[in-house]
Amino acid sequence: PGGKVTVIGNKSEDDAKMAARRIARSMQKILSKYPDICKQKLIKVKAVKVSMSNFQVTNVWAASKLPWDVRLPMFATQNRACSYEPELSSAITYQLTDPKACVRIFSSGSLVIQAPRIINIQAAISKIYPLAYPCRKERIKVKTKVKVKSHSKDDDKMWRCSGSGGKRKRKN
Repeated sequence: PGGKVTVIGNKSEDDAKMAARRIARSMQKILSKYPDICKQKLIKVKAVKVSMSNFQVTNVWAASKLPWDVRLPMFATQNRACSYEPELSSAITYQLTDPKACVRIFSSGSLVIQAPRIINIQAAISKIYPLAYPCRKERIKVKTKVKVKSHSKDDDKMWRCSGSGGKRKRKN
């Protein structure tokens, strides 16, 4: 007894629990199909019984985006509790203690939050939002060229051909 399994890439706690159950079931099938593997001297297993117990979520990652860009040097000077080393990373690392969470703030306004529970994610966003608001910078809107589509045969490449009047001449 005592094997731990880490499940990553799920959208909710229920999805993670279901994935852990699937892994336990797959391991149970493999061990029942190949019992000689368990009887080797390297692996000390008395019985081929796999069960899922003590399921817990230990770490949650989330991403969010503020509605504005952030001036990182200004944020770092106003909030001394954060860690900002522009030579090492392009983000500010802010460790929160009251909702236990670690928030990485990028100049584009993107937030990457790591916390032990899902409840701490929303609380971390609620704490960071008023701290980042004074350091906001309006986003530059990028102008893109809009191509006007026309639906005539002359504009369509499939209908274009060389020759007079768009008709092909047959060679005999």
